[in-house]
Amino acid sequence: MSSFAEKKGFMLASERGGEPREFNEYNCRQLSRIYPNGKRVDSSNYDPQIMWNVGCQMVALNYQYADKNMWLNHGKFRDNGRCGLLKKSEGQCQPTFQP
Repeated sequence: MSSFAEKKGFMLASERGGEPREFNEYNCRQLSRIYPNGKRVDSSNYDPQIMWNVGCQMVALNYQYADKNMWLNHGKFRDNGRCGLLKKSEGQCQPTFQP
């Protein structure tokens, strides 16, 4: 398992600084956790959708502030009984998948 700060995670997931396809392939073989930057003293959150799109399994958010990104997280897991776990789609680990 690997842990990445949000800045590193976004760099790996962006087409400018990294290779989103390679990061997705990595996440098909390994577990990865993305955590908020420690300088977020206002407990704000980053957009978790970008990390989910490249297959990150654990996307940590700050629960102190109910912002748009927190509601997005809530909505994503609501359909699965709010257990916090979803199975990846069949196509996400295919070589032709484009995050």
